[in-house]
Amino acid sequence: MEKENIQIIKEVFDNEFSKFGKIFQKNFWELILALFSSQTSNLAKTAVCMGKYNNKTFKRNEQKLQRIIQLKDFKVSDKLWRVYLNILFSLLEGQKIVSRGCTIPINIDFTSIKDKFLILSASIPFEGRAIPIYFSIRVYPKKAKMSSQKKMEEAFLKQLKHLLSKKYEYTIVADRGFGHSRFINDCLRLGFNYILRVKNNSIIEIGNKKLKITDLPREKDDIEIVLSRSKTKTRMIISFADKESQGWYIITNLEQESYEELIVHYKQRFHCEKMFQDQKSSIFDIENSKVEEYSRFSNLFFSICFTQMLTMLVGKEIDKNYKKLKK
Repeated sequence: MEKENIQIIKEVFDNEFSKFGKIFQKNFWELILALFSSQTSNLAKTAVCMGKYNNKTFKRNEQKLQRIIQLKDFKVSDKLWRVYLNILFSLLEGQKIVSRGCTIPINIDFTSIKDKFLILSASIPFEGRAIPIYFSIRVYPKKAKMSSQKKMEEAFLKQLKHLLSKKYEYTIVADRGFGHSRFINDCLRLGFNYILRVKNNSIIEIGNKKLKITDLPREKDDIEIVLSRSKTKTRMIISFADKESQGWYIITNLEQESYEELIVHYKQRFHCEKMFQDQKSSIFDIENSKVEEYSRFSNLFFSICFTQMLTMLVGKEIDKNYKKLKK
């Protein structure tokens, strides 16, 4: 990263993180800078890169990194997420990727890490990948007396709505695991639009007739249906490459978007898979991290998301929009 860009990011960073206190601000900045440079969650490799900036020994830096991710002030809280989102949307607005009143698609999906943590993640598609905007973590596999996946999804959507700016509209885009009445009702209750793929065994109503969606003609179509179980009226997009292939049955409450636009939005859902790959193996490699205690892992994963976001958005555009970002 060029020194000029480091300074620009540092000023934006300091402005947003000033409310956290100087000790946390200084330590968290060092961690992000080291992760940005090393592009790995391996703390030993990160400590090596850290030494290039602070001229301290490898041992001291490795110990410091361990201390940072377990600082008492380091909690993945509402306050921290709001700062994260302020910086993210300042960068997106600065690069004219989003603007007031626009509709932003948000990909929702689960992933697991180390067979130990289940992560529910929200992200924005961006140039073939996705930028993380929020996540929720629980220990995996599920233990006795832990909240159900249903409650996890409901709490996740509620918290996401709580954190997101009211300057924009949002559309939740998700795969078959979310294509059911409960999730749809949660989206509508919280003010989200939705584009969801439904399972092939779903029962729908057209007119007064009940049928499986697989009974519909295997061809491109755009029809109004009722989900039989909840009696929810919705729009269904049917997409097949040909009559022999496995197609998509996609439901949405959006009325103005064309068939083609909705298919493009759904295709971009797969970009979050690349984001997960970058987090878990190909770049940050958190699956091979030795950090396994819940709070420390959550702090490290948040730091990786923060670094991932900066990695995707910094560059020449920051130089062009420096004054606007600083403002």
